[in-house]
Amino acid sequence: MQGGLTAAGWTDVAGEEVAVLLTPPGTLAAAAHLIRGFGPAVRIMAELGGTPAHGAAIVEAVADALAEYAGPDGVKVPASINLFSAVRR
Repeated sequence: MQGGLTAAGWTDVAGEEVAVLLTPPGTLAAAAHLIRGFGPAVRIMAELGGTPAHGAAIVEAVADALAEYAGPDGVKVPASINLFSAVRR
């Protein structure tokens, strides 16, 4: 990324990894339904003719995967992002 920004004429390019907590709104079940509603799940369901039963299976699998991150204050998934900054002169 830094090389691409520099090649495009940006200066003072910097990048760093930042630890974050992903905190979807609501309960574990709400988070699972939210995740089922966007991204790869939607595309794959549309391409393969997914049924409501497939959607329910996705929600169940996502809830199972997120369960270890659920607590009394909601779902908090540790993650990291790459944050870049640059100046265009």
